[in-house]
Amino acid sequence: MKKSIFQELVEESIVLLKNEEQILPLKEKKVAFLGRAQIETIFSGNGSGASKSLANKNLLCECEKRGICAEAGLKQFYTSHQKNESEKFVIDGIDITNVENMNCGFMYEIFGKYQPMWTEYHIPEQLMQKAREFTDTAVFVLGRNAGGEECDRHIKGDYELTESEKELLEQVCCVFPHVIVVLNINGMIDMQWVNAYSAIKAVVFLGIPGEEGCGALADILTGAVNPSGKLSFSMAESFKDYPTAENFTWNKEQEDEILTYENYGLDAKANGSTGYTKSPVTVYQEDIYLGYRYFDTFRKQVLYPFGYGMSYTSFTILPKEMKQEKEEVEFITEVTNSGNYAGKETIQLYLSCSGTESEKPEKELKGFAKTRLLAPGEKQNISIRISMQDLAGYVETSASYILEKGKYQFFIGNSSRETIFAGKIQIREDT
Repeated sequence: MKKSIFQELVEESIVLLKNEEQILPLKEKKVAFLGRAQIETIFSGNGSGASKSLANKNLLCECEKRGICAEAGLKQFYTSHQKNESEKFVIDGIDITNVENMNCGFMYEIFGKYQPMWTEYHIPEQLMQKAREFTDTAVFVLGRNAGGEECDRHIKGDYELTESEKELLEQVCCVFPHVIVVLNINGMIDMQWVNAYSAIKAVVFLGIPGEEGCGALADILTGAVNPSGKLSFSMAESFKDYPTAENFTWNKEQEDEILTYENYGLDAKANGSTGYTKSPVTVYQEDIYLGYRYFDTFRKQVLYPFGYGMSYTSFTILPKEMKQEKEEVEFITEVTNSGNYAGKETIQLYLSCSGTESEKPEKELKGFAKTRLLAPGEKQNISIRISMQDLAGYVETSASYILEKGKYQFFIGNSSRETIFAGKIQIREDT
């Protein structure tokens, strides 16, 4: 059956974060599925980003289509509970799937309220033990659909796991020796628990992939597709590790926790915020050190770095040549599939500056390119071109972009933490 382009896009973007003992792709097709998101799979965000799939696809269904045998007792348990929750698309007693309700002002009212996470079901111990007799492998699908229009997500029970999720995770990891966690989430969550349980052998970041995402994930779990996605952000070990943590005003329902101009010694009136009970403000104290630029520059430990993503195979990356022309620099990198599965790798080019007058982060991503599907032993030369103009940085004092004199070193790798030297340029004068 021909795949849709939407499924192919998801296949390219799913990120394999952990794969101990090569538990993936699944060799044993008998699996116990847990977590509400296996059936109530999240396809979109909330508020203006909300949508509803009419195709009625879910992860459990798509996995079964591909020959994965779900443990019957747990499947029946989740299916019956899902059918009994007729209020699933009802808020304040009003059916939000009704077209008339979708087009009225009521929608703005409900999306202006924080929509909390659902509660995971408590699984009877007898049911869990029966599932364990069927298989030693569990797939725990962790869903996250919290938030809403004009509502930031919360820390407790949203960024952090809910109490019901903690209980289910503990139960699953105590019963099954091999646990695969699928993150069906609409934003980052606390991940400290990943390394707290030895039973967690694999972690897959699905995100919110649209209605074709379940088929893409099922193909990756079974090995029909080799994952090749990379993280577009860094995953810190704890919330406090993020440089924005102390400045994030996130709960408008708790006014005493909202940060205002006064919290920073600033004048609300001077900043044009008058006539309000409170004048919330977010101060960007991290300056140029946002995301990986902060973690890499200040050598902060992270759980998973920017640009990271595993594969079922392995690759050897070898910088071959740097060609400098007047207005452009080209980097040729040889990529070899040194493993046993066909797969793709994404080559990333980072810049590190020294000797410049302006302050610079440790490294910055300047280009990237993905290989074609390489068979075991196959090689491909990847070319990444960047213009000299792309090396310039914004200088506040002159309100302009300047290619400053200094040493510009380039590194090639497959994440911000895994790079090797690829070449350098010496700029003699400011441009």
